[in-house]
Amino acid sequence: MTNDSNELEWSSLGNINKIIFLGIEYSLNIVVEDKDKEYFYEILFEKFKFNFDFNIIASESKQNSIKFFKEIKDLIQYRKELYFFIVDGDFDIFLGKEVIKSNNFLYLKRYNIESYLIQKEPICNALRKSLELKKSALKRYFNFDTWKNLNLKFFIDLFIIFIINYKYNLGLKTVSIGQKFLTNNGEINLEKRDELIEQIIEQISLKSNESTININKEIEIIKKFILNKNISLEDILCGKFLFNSLRRYVVWILNKNLSKKVTLSFNRLVVDVVSDSNLNISKLDYLKDSINNYVSNQENFFNSL
Repeated sequence: MTNDSNELEWSSLGNINKIIFLGIEYSLNIVVEDKDKEYFYEILFEKFKFNFDFNIIASESKQNSIKFFKEIKDLIQYRKELYFFIVDGDFDIFLGKEVIKSNNFLYLKRYNIESYLIQKEPICNALRKSLELKKSALKRYFNFDTWKNLNLKFFIDLFIIFIINYKYNLGLKTVSIGQKFLTNNGEINLEKRDELIEQIIEQISLKSNESTININKEIEIIKKFILNKNISLEDILCGKFLFNSLRRYVVWILNKNLSKKVTLSFNRLVVDVVSDSNLNISKLDYLKDSINNYVSNQENFFNSL
């Protein structure tokens, strides 16, 4: 155990105590999934300009957040702090998964929080800052629209396969697996994608005791659903996956054209994007409003301050 609370190691039995321990009295404690991303969320939520203090706590997974919410709600009702839980949307929107319905538990409307950050100007500004490049140099070698248009179709095809995996509860860690599908220049390795399709067909067949699965029919059903519901690609695609593709593409294109070797940290890039003053967070208004509404309804809590 160290003196830095972010570096504490907790047993599974101590996870509930972790949430309670890290909770700050007379504040709204916002529980998120991502470990070591507290600073990132703090910067983002400061843009909401809340009129109350808040504190960020990482549960380290969606499953942990759900478990913590269910187990601590009775424990904290007599305490001096409030808790609000935020979890990734993942693919729940497509599959009608059972969700927690509570005024202090919110599912993001997109795959994850990073999915809201894929914006041209903030990303270009962040790249200049992270890489310490002149605007003219970045513009000469990197084109945001070229990267996005080049890869988006292949990304959506891959994520539809991930949705099918999720639908059949195959248990494949699709997003972490997905990182392996990225080439050094941030594109999709189509051969590996096709291998995954075959793997998923085999897994579905074993799980459902069916001899054949019409994967193309499954894909068309999901594509039709996306079209009919007018769902944007940003709602489906994992922001972490997109940022990893972007990072690899930028490093590849700059190392091919610049004399100095370029490296780019994923975490630094994401923090620089969320810090940019040009970031449009209007699509997160529902999150800000949900938090504000929850806090405003806690009259007894704030009357005690």
